[in-house]
Amino acid sequence: MHGIDEYRNPPYNESDPSQPTACRIVLIDFPTVYFLVLGIIFVAATVRATLGFGDAVLAMPLLTLLMLPTKAAAVMALCSLMIAAWMTCRDWRDIAFDKTWRLLLTVCLGMPIGVFFLKHVDPNGVKAALGIVVVGFAVFRLRGGFQLKRTANWLTYAVGFVTGVMFGAFNILGVILAMYGSLCGWDARRLRMTLQGVMLPAGVALVSYRWAEGSITLDTLKLFAYTLPLLLIAGLIGQFASHRVNARRFEPILTASLFIVGGMLLVSIWIGYKTGP
Repeated sequence: MHGIDEYRNPPYNESDPSQPTACRIVLIDFPTVYFLVLGIIFVAATVRATLGFGDAVLAMPLLTLLMLPTKAAAVMALCSLMIAAWMTCRDWRDIAFDKTWRLLLTVCLGMPIGVFFLKHVDPNGVKAALGIVVVGFAVFRLRGGFQLKRTANWLTYAVGFVTGVMFGAFNILGVILAMYGSLCGWDARRLRMTLQGVMLPAGVALVSYRWAEGSITLDTLKLFAYTLPLLLIAGLIGQFASHRVNARRFEPILTASLFIVGGMLLVSIWIGYKTGP
């Protein structure tokens, strides 16, 4: 676990105030860090398997306290791809293919623009704006906001494009699609599986990118291998839970989840500020 140990034990002089805040994290013995990382991934994977989104947004702020951010992003990319593949193989019949291909088309168009914008905009500002929008949307839904009776194709394309831009820039994919699915009134099965129909090919692209930039190393693959049993258990739990949530209960659960995810986006900015150089 070189990626974990490398970040957990950086060169640090306690009397030097110029040291990055990340170095001031209380050192934890290696087995504890290891189990914390696996525990975070398991919880995030369970959320993803149940709702269809939210794993990376929930896990990344915590994982970056325990390991190098590049390693954390690479491991989460592999885990997300595995969950999407497993869910798609089991429940592909629940995918709304008429929406999926339109979303996927414009996600692909938006991704390179997101990569370009990442070099020219303040990432924290964009994340903060998205977090506020997601929290605001959740409050709007809690207050009895409307649902779309009919979804125009242009709106589907627009949602896919914005999602692609955010994915290309910040690897944020599911939360925008979840808001769209909520407005469309999708039930639990259709929402979680339509998201996977977009996330699976997007995940392949993300893992390929991580591999090309060199962040997926042998140590990353070893950590990923240790997560596989946990991902299987999380997938089974998520499938069991999602298939037993009726429509009346699913809407408030989805709304609360969006509120939490939006809050985590804002928290991730604060953690990044506190642990940054």
